[in-house]
Amino acid sequence: MSNIRSLAAALPIAALLGATPAFAADVTQAQAQDLEGQLRGWMAGLVAPAVDVGARPVRVSADGDHYRIEVPAPEIMSKSGILEPGLSISVNAHPLDGGRWSIDDLRLPSPLRMHIPTPADTTKPAAPGVPAKPDSFVQELAVDKVESHGIFDPSFATTSSLDLTQTGYRFISPMQTITVARQSGHTALQPSGDGRVNLISESTGTQLSAQVNVTDMPPVTYSAATIRSSGHITNLAPATLATLIRTIAAFAPMAKDMDKSDAPTPEQRRLAHTALAALANTVTSFDQSVTLEGVKFGAMGQEATLRRAAFGTDFGAPDGKYSLGVSIELEGLDTAAVPPGVLRDYLPRKITLKPRVGGFSTRDANRLLGNAIDADPKAIGAVQADALATLANNPVEFSIDDLVIDLGLASVAANGSITVSAPDDVTGEAEITAKGLDALIKRANTAPELKQIAPALFFLKGIAKQDGEDYVWQINYDKTGVTVNDTDISDMIGQKK
Repeated sequence: MSNIRSLAAALPIAALLGATPAFAADVTQAQAQDLEGQLRGWMAGLVAPAVDVGARPVRVSADGDHYRIEVPAPEIMSKSGILEPGLSISVNAHPLDGGRWSIDDLRLPSPLRMHIPTPADTTKPAAPGVPAKPDSFVQELAVDKVESHGIFDPSFATTSSLDLTQTGYRFISPMQTITVARQSGHTALQPSGDGRVNLISESTGTQLSAQVNVTDMPPVTYSAATIRSSGHITNLAPATLATLIRTIAAFAPMAKDMDKSDAPTPEQRRLAHTALAALANTVTSFDQSVTLEGVKFGAMGQEATLRRAAFGTDFGAPDGKYSLGVSIELEGLDTAAVPPGVLRDYLPRKITLKPRVGGFSTRDANRLLGNAIDADPKAIGAVQADALATLANNPVEFSIDDLVIDLGLASVAANGSITVSAPDDVTGEAEITAKGLDALIKRANTAPELKQIAPALFFLKGIAKQDGEDYVWQINYDKTGVTVNDTDISDMIGQKK
């Protein structure tokens, strides 16, 4: 998703280009100064008066047939020592017909060093002979070369896009080091109606290498021959996003002075309601995925490889109910740490896990959050009671959409869900199917490595329903107990009815 992060660096500049000067073969310095004034006014309208944008938050200069737009790093970041002085992001902007802009030559600070303050530990004195904790640590981000080209339409009536290629990417901190030889990405903002856009992003990187430093332990390393990522944001509302940014900017100075025991002021409550409404209407849904191929891990002197590893997240509100899902897929695990024999024979070939939580309605969630904003902190019990009453009529569901463990000679597949209507009202059901169980039991009777699990395998086979060569377990749970294929096992597992 680094191309989305790069777009995030470029679009603040592009978004400033809503005011388009008259097109000319060569732009003039007077036009550049006029555009600069309009951009400053736009920025002030977004975050002022809560944030002082300064006299020159953006610089525009004429450069032949285009403008050079530069956005300096916030002065407060350099004054506090977090960033070095004089850093900025810049880009060339060529005015096109229809109020659009062609954007290229994006330049990011490289290397970008950030001095991150370290919170002081006042809970206990430093032990004798132990070095004092440093006041800060340094993070560095560097890119050897950036190639970029984009088209931006401030009206969002046509598609905007950014193509970006980074060579020699490096991120270095005391905790970890990450390098990517080359990464290319394409991001597009496509109109979806009513001033909203769909954001689509795809990128491919090669030769990922990383080292994670663990306290008092050898570092953990991992690498991948290729890394692919994609992301989608549906119905993003730029105007609502601007409202959210403006509201957060106004609220932030107030939040640091708030005491947990104090009730929010009317202005703080108003801003919180504005932010809640904006947050609920900024996007409809989003999803992202990352796939690594040719993966290698190293830790504690041992190494392992994966042919493929994929991770994903999705969030939305289908049918007016929130839903958050995660997916993990691992394929082709191999490691020399497992010697040839029965354990290697049953080394997982594939693992898939897709959990999900959802079911709570957007309307009720927003109402509860709104009531919490208006509630007196000393009478929060009423809000909690309202939440429990709402949960009773609007249960939350935790589910496993898909679980697969492929051991080669045997495999397990499962799905199920747990429904929570109250802290003491939980029900659930699941179905588990196993293949190759008989062969696994036979191996367990003869292989010393599997002797310990043999009794459990016999028990599971005894309570299973057989479907051809498959064994199936239907599990149900409620206040009365736990059943597997209609057999009550509550007492056996210590579950009180």
